[in-house]
Amino acid sequence: MVSQQSRASSAVAELGSLERELTRLGLLGHAHGNHVWAVVETARDELQAAEFAAGQIYKYEHSLARLRTATQGLQDNKKVFESTLQQVRNQLTAANRAGKRGGGGAPPGADGGAASSKDGGEAAVPGPFTFSYEKLQKRSVFAGTAEEAAAALATGASVEPDPKKRAKVWAKATFVVEMVGPGEFALHAMLKKDLELWCAQFTLDEFLKQRFHGVTTMEVEGVKVNIGPLLDLINEKFVMGK
Repeated sequence: MVSQQSRASSAVAELGSLERELTRLGLLGHAHGNHVWAVVETARDELQAAEFAAGQIYKYEHSLARLRTATQGLQDNKKVFESTLQQVRNQLTAANRAGKRGGGGAPPGADGGAASSKDGGEAAVPGPFTFSYEKLQKRSVFAGTAEEAAAALATGASVEPDPKKRAKVWAKATFVVEMVGPGEFALHAMLKKDLELWCAQFTLDEFLKQRFHGVTTMEVEGVKVNIGPLLDLINEKFVMGK
């Protein structure tokens, strides 16, 4: 496309040289010269239109190349997270088999995750994992502020009724991420061990589809979360075991 632009520009330059030559020969105003000038003017109009069209086509093709690159990036991300989803499913299947052979799952580990099954010899279901609000904020898991999330909190007798004060309650909560099924997860906000302020369940498939289509944030049970950071957290804890 660059060569087409170059040829169009070269043709315009040559036409300019022809106009100067016709002027030098004194054909301007001459009976025969007027016919020549009419052809020259028509050619100039057509060349200018062709030059503009060539420029527009180049811009469109350049935009198409960027779009193809972005699409390839999204497809690569989709493959990575589909692989992550399959690993989680395989891990859960192995854990369920180990639990059946060993008489149940293993007790939680010291870090908040599940310990390995001694009887079955295979890893139990990983997690649940606990986080402070500050830690999740540093990882950009939440898209909104504590004040924005406060409206989604439960309003029972044990929870502060004032929305402004509930934001402080949210910031003090302990957040628990657990796997509740193959590719299915739950995120809880707990004020105390037995007092749940908020809970959202979601699937990896749902988040992966949204991310593939360029969606970066989602609202789950009234609270906005950033899809990428939350998927990274799940991959790190439930698949990579960090």
